[in-house]
Amino acid sequence: MRSQQYEYSVYATPTSAFSYGVTIGNDALARPSYVGGVFLGKTQQGEDTTLAILCEAKGPEATLAIKPAFQNGSPVCPNGSIQID
Repeated sequence: MRSQQYEYSVYATPTSAFSYGVTIGNDALARPSYVGGVFLGKTQQGEDTTLAILCEAKGPEATLAIKPAFQNGSPVCPNGSIQID
């Protein structure tokens, strides 16, 4: 799917899902790109839960090459991006 400023895509695995918003167009370098991740995790009581993160990429060319990871029970943004609260 596309808008005038972003191209959108989704990727899923059995325990996670990723959503991308990559800048396009002549002024793409002036806008950030984004990738979000949702992971199946566990609460401290051992119950299933979902954990999410939103990352802002440093440059549109890096966005599709990156995806958040699930490390030590928490989602983290990859190198080349920062977490958005």
